[in-house]
Amino acid sequence: MKDETAFLGIDIGWSPTRPTCGVAWRLPGASSELHVAHCRLRDLDAALAPLLSARGAHWDRMSVVIDGPVRAAASPAERRDLDGAFMRGGFVGHATSFSLATPSGRAFVDATEQALSVLARRVTVHRWLGGPLPEGVGAVIVETNPTISMALALPMVDRDRLPTRRQAVNIPGVGPVRAKSDFYWHVGASNLAAGMLGEPAVINERHHEHVAALWCLALAHSFAGAARDAGTVIALGHDGAVYLVPSTIDESWRDDVERVGVAWGRPTYAARAVRADLTEVPILLGNASDDSAEAGEDDEALRIEHDGGPMMLLLTDNGGVHASANPLLAGATFPLTGRLARSPTQRFEICARSSASAPHKIEPSALAIARSLGFSGSHLSKERPHAVEIEVDDDDTTR
Repeated sequence: MKDETAFLGIDIGWSPTRPTCGVAWRLPGASSELHVAHCRLRDLDAALAPLLSARGAHWDRMSVVIDGPVRAAASPAERRDLDGAFMRGGFVGHATSFSLATPSGRAFVDATEQALSVLARRVTVHRWLGGPLPEGVGAVIVETNPTISMALALPMVDRDRLPTRRQAVNIPGVGPVRAKSDFYWHVGASNLAAGMLGEPAVINERHHEHVAALWCLALAHSFAGAARDAGTVIALGHDGAVYLVPSTIDESWRDDVERVGVAWGRPTYAARAVRADLTEVPILLGNASDDSAEAGEDDEALRIEHDGGPMMLLLTDNGGVHASANPLLAGATFPLTGRLARSPTQRFEICARSSASAPHKIEPSALAIARSLGFSGSHLSKERPHAVEIEVDDDDTTR
């Protein structure tokens, strides 16, 4: 089976102006190249054209894992028992699901259906909701939640070490992260994905949509029995709605997994590890008064990255903004303009840097912006940075 199976991971995003859909795919064969990209939802057909046009000549079956609600075709867009199960217990503040019973939830459902319709125009789509695996040709679609499935594969981290909507975590060698999925990726899940994909280089991926798509792709390999490290997966939930997750789960999650229930496969509980250099609490940046964990308002659940919400800018130098600390500057068109999320009337402009080693000039100055938001020092540095939430003008960046 696996020799004739193509693999696809999709991270659903529905911003009409920003490319917030992540896609990662691979054709059959041990030496097949891995492809990863991001696009607007309306451009998904074009992004997947090389994969879908190879049907017949290179593959007849496709294993697809998607970060989006996979429902029975006629089921209503409403909150599912599955989603509620991941909003309780140890998942609160660590990795919660996304309610479909909200306007954003309905947009999430519609965006997922639009993505599945792109596939359905080229191949027979089988929505797998637990139970026996479909036989024959076509695309088998399985749902995951990257934040939850990554978290389960790692030790349960103290909540005060995790990023939230209002508070970033500065990971050594990576920079500030605000999404919990990015945090879990950089502290250990990327190594698991690299093993499943047989691609050590993916551990260096930092782009948010690429990270989620690559994780989905790794699970798609395991679901088809084609993981390069022989890793396997299970499905949590029940018939009608499931999340695909790695079968080896950290012991700290046992009670929560047993409460949710295993719909398919058999879990193995073991002590997993995170990056050795993160045994100490990373630097926390931003507003420490965030109460989102207590309220269950996980930044992933709110899906800020999909609806055009604020991004994080890390200020580490009075003289400007450094690209090494701010991945959002990669590929941006300058001047990059926008506004401060917490002071919408205050705008900023970031200019192209004069050399590869120079910082980007920002107006108002980095220090002036930091002071306007409560920074009391006289000098910004890597040791004393300040994180700022910004909203970038849509036409200025291809993120």
